[in-house]
Amino acid sequence: MSIEEIIKIKLSIGMAIKNYREMCFILEEKEKKGKSRLLQIANWERYFKWHKDGQKFIIDEVFEMPIEKIDNRGKTENNKAKYLTNIESLILNLLVQGGSLGYGKVFLSKNKILRELKMINNNYAFCKLRLPKLSEFMNIDNEVIKEWYDSTSRMLESNLDSALKNLESQSLIFWSKEITIAKAIPLAEINKNKISKTKVIDQYDEEIINYDYYATNEVVLQYREGTDDEKRFILYTEKEILKEMGLDNKSQVIACGLWQDFIERVNNILLDKLNIAFYYKSYKILFNLEHVLENIDINDFKLTDFIETFEKKKLNEGIINRIENNAINRQERAKKKKEKIIGKTRDEKIIFRSDNNYINNTNKLSDNLINSNAKDIRNNVKKIKLNNKSVTF
Repeated sequence: MSIEEIIKIKLSIGMAIKNYREMCFILEEKEKKGKSRLLQIANWERYFKWHKDGQKFIIDEVFEMPIEKIDNRGKTENNKAKYLTNIESLILNLLVQGGSLGYGKVFLSKNKILRELKMINNNYAFCKLRLPKLSEFMNIDNEVIKEWYDSTSRMLESNLDSALKNLESQSLIFWSKEITIAKAIPLAEINKNKISKTKVIDQYDEEIINYDYYATNEVVLQYREGTDDEKRFILYTEKEILKEMGLDNKSQVIACGLWQDFIERVNNILLDKLNIAFYYKSYKILFNLEHVLENIDINDFKLTDFIETFEKKKLNEGIINRIENNAINRQERAKKKKEKIIGKTRDEKIIFRSDNNYINNTNKLSDNLINSNAKDIRNNVKKIKLNNKSVTF
């Protein structure tokens, strides 16, 4: 039987197929790796439509007639364009909603935008600051998790930046990356007195920060874009703390599980010198509402709740698939390198990328940190006690 006949006989709408291996068994096809697997899956898209739930394939539609085969190079470009167009549409919808500062301007952190577009879930940023705890909770090596975050973060930021660049090329927006500061302002202004910060460690070794002003104990945090002088001072302070810690960059800080210590030391200096409680990176987007509305079909695509949810779901699934495909390619390259090495290799990346559990661990991380339907694991991760375990390079 042809694959078309097999699919019509064996697949039905709503059917849940456990994983890729089971899908190959049902379709009577050989399991493949690397680019061959990607081409195989792309060919399936000609015959039926599905969405992923973790590793499961949920059948959404079986086509009466297969879609015409398209040259792979053109298909790759089309998929890429469709992927970015999806992000662009959701960004425009976010602008129409008014953002955080009203029409004409949006000033949001990268993680806030990614969460709004459903490119990540609430677990993502929380767990990124607790890699050793997440490693123990998920029983995945810390280096595998670090690589997952590094590669995923670069991909997400690249996707977001590309979509913004495309919108800017259409003269719909101007955008830039800025530093947002939280300025600590005492309600009672008394000269020569400073705001104090107290830290309490809870039962899970998590920090709780309070800001006090001796006169009234009332402090408000004013959020705004940092000035050039403030940014330079933040930059200087970060570098000095990195040198004190004996580390080269902030990725190493995160991998060692020392981010909270690093950022606290930086913030303590900023509070003492500039009354800045903390800071973070943001995207500033300027736009004219009139032109954004012109670019959206008001009657059809000023995203209704249903359409918006559907678009975000498609994007979320696309992100998960892209992460898996990238991991498959990395594993394929690692195995080829390993085959050429005589004896054992000390290259840790080749070792863990070649491991049979590498793709499963990648999918497990995506299921918990990207999937918009994932359970909230923040409290579970928070409760992990590390018993003074340390991460070394």
